[in-house]
Amino acid sequence: MNIKKRTLLLLIAGILIGGFFGLAANYPTSEEVDPSESDYYQPEITHEEVVIDTAETAVKAVVAIERDGESGGGSGFFITSDGYILTNRHVLTDEDSGYTVTTHDGISYEAEVVSRDLNLDIAFLHIEGEDFDTLPLGDSEELRLGQTAMAIGYSLGELRNSVSVGVVSGLVRDIYAREGFRVERLEGMIQTDAAINLGNSGGPLLNLKGEVIGINTATDVFADNIGFAIPVNQVKRSVDSVIEHGRIMVPFLGIRYMMITDSELVEGAIISSEDPRIPPVEEGSPAEEAGFQEGDIITAFDDNPINMENPLWEVIMEYMPGDTVEIEFYRDDELMTVEVELAERPSD
Repeated sequence: MNIKKRTLLLLIAGILIGGFFGLAANYPTSEEVDPSESDYYQPEITHEEVVIDTAETAVKAVVAIERDGESGGGSGFFITSDGYILTNRHVLTDEDSGYTVTTHDGISYEAEVVSRDLNLDIAFLHIEGEDFDTLPLGDSEELRLGQTAMAIGYSLGELRNSVSVGVVSGLVRDIYAREGFRVERLEGMIQTDAAINLGNSGGPLLNLKGEVIGINTATDVFADNIGFAIPVNQVKRSVDSVIEHGRIMVPFLGIRYMMITDSELVEGAIISSEDPRIPPVEEGSPAEEAGFQEGDIITAFDDNPINMENPLWEVIMEYMPGDTVEIEFYRDDELMTVEVELAERPSD
């Protein structure tokens, strides 16, 4: 750089710096401002203090879950003060084993498995006791990319009350999660870069209000800090069902399908199984009784259009077992309509 260029750059920098300090000099100092009378923004609390307060409150409701006499385990959290706990189904895979719950203060309890949901990957436990701290359920529909997210759980099966903080890094992710030889499709998941490690499964993903926005479920072992959580709105109906009826009551149609993403084709859900060993229409299901076949494309469910913004699973979850619905679908090029009475999906 020659002398003239260097002089020019220094001159520009000097103008910018001088202008900045000139502007700053016009603002009143903190001694001159009465916060009660000022229009200037006065932060009431720092981001770090919010994180700390949220973590210190939330850990009281988070528990560690262990299989009796075996390795492995996960996390969960109280949804009622009288001992109901929400976790992942894959944390409770061994139906022949008992489970022990350890609260944040190190006290252990024998736990009863209340109900498992094979498809949504949630399950409920219950322990005897009263006045347990609980976590409020938030609204996952209000989530925004980039907002702060906090994960709490039993990391690596031994680090109880581990807290990690990140952001909501993706919404409505459809993923395939592997558990041993079992592969399951999880739809509409929250993606976060808050660290989710082995043992965190079943623990809460929180916003800075301390509300549960998701249930930590899966992590990508080939990536750095890419984890997934079930949106809390997907489980609220199951929570109400367990508290009221003592089990998960989920509406059941009985098909496997894929959402159509090609905009040049009709929008909807095409009945199809990605695993040739699993039939696309389940035997004895309401779908089989209604005559559905592989290749049928469901386009509307009780006048609710089925598309990528309104996926079939989300619409079905608005109903209860025993509800009768009208389903519109294409078979080849023919538009057809059929009434179906939804059943209760097996939870175990």
